[in-house]
Amino acid sequence: MNKIVEKQKNIMNTTLTIKIVAKDKEIEIANNCIQNSFKIFDYVVERFSRFIDNSELNFLNKNQGKWTKVSEELFYLVSYSLNLAKLTNGYFDPTIIDLLEMYGYDKNYNFSKLDDPNLNEKVSKYLKNRPIFTEIQLNEIEKTIKLSKGQRIELGGIGKGYAIDLAFDHIKKYFNNFLIDAGGDIRAMGKNVNRNKWKVGIKTTENHISYFIELNNEAIACSGNWARKVKHFHHLINPHTGKPTESNYSTVYVIAPTALESDSWATVAFLLGEEYLKTIIPKNYQYLYF
Repeated sequence: MNKIVEKQKNIMNTTLTIKIVAKDKEIEIANNCIQNSFKIFDYVVERFSRFIDNSELNFLNKNQGKWTKVSEELFYLVSYSLNLAKLTNGYFDPTIIDLLEMYGYDKNYNFSKLDDPNLNEKVSKYLKNRPIFTEIQLNEIEKTIKLSKGQRIELGGIGKGYAIDLAFDHIKKYFNNFLIDAGGDIRAMGKNVNRNKWKVGIKTTENHISYFIELNNEAIACSGNWARKVKHFHHLINPHTGKPTESNYSTVYVIAPTALESDSWATVAFLLGEEYLKTIIPKNYQYLYF
């Protein structure tokens, strides 16, 4: 008889939930898979978070102006981010960390900066000489990266999706039916314990589920101006203006083959808007605006 083995962990400022459909004799294997998946998320945080002082990402960020040898993983993540930045004309910007910190999204979350009456003027002045993503140099053969002075990489737009995919690849070695949910970024395989497709609730506001959709071995992610909102400010910044993106929508969902893709493209979808998005989004993706 099949059962659901489910466990949760708080990580990446959200709740990670993993559900595996397992037979009685597979319960221990399922529990081990979940614990190993939790370790995978810890690994991604330790290696690629800008909030961990000795992370590989921070080592790169501290070596501005120098060629820096990095792991194949970090080179892949930076390359992916830069390719998406080029495709979106810089709206998806992996160097957005500098602007985020000007508004208080730093390690200490110092949101008193939002009360500075001269903040808009400071941001506008900074934008005139701000280093941009096209200045980043990559050497694919040597796996080295060179950032410009004053430039740092932020992987928050893809890190959670990448961790989900790593955990997904681990669990699928042992099970065919499971779901990984990292605070609403979800990737599912197979069917639930009732032998139906996995159903996911669609929220159009922070606390209201409007309806459910079924996932067919896919991933889904959400981006919205209500997420991580502080006072009048939300964190989805337009790199061209230095200000929060103005949108007619509050929420957008993207369904894609992998969590890395759905995670990153959900951010893109909100930043660009539907008219621009539909001209560049891969044809096998789906998107929903609210």
